[in-house]
Amino acid sequence: MDATGGSEKPKKTPIRSCVACRSRSPKNGLLRVVRGADSVVRYDPSGKRPGRGAYLCRSIDCCRAAIKTRKLERALKCELSEETVSELVSVFAEDNGK
Repeated sequence: MDATGGSEKPKKTPIRSCVACRSRSPKNGLLRVVRGADSVVRYDPSGKRPGRGAYLCRSIDCCRAAIKTRKLERALKCELSEETVSELVSVFAEDNGK
């Protein structure tokens, strides 16, 4: 019971969708990519950076599909440079290696 005498409610886990495969998962099960105010696209390991975000499954296949079909660009409303694409692919490849 809490201080007001009522029972505590369990905390809700936010659900997000992968931009590539559209599967729905808890927020902490997906990886976030964010376009900040400076228009730089980067991986957001904390999931809390300010800016426009997009979520992807931890699968390297989803990352490659989102880039190839330009779904990530549409979700972030910007174009991705080759440098950004290679950085994102390396982050996802590293995450799959764990």
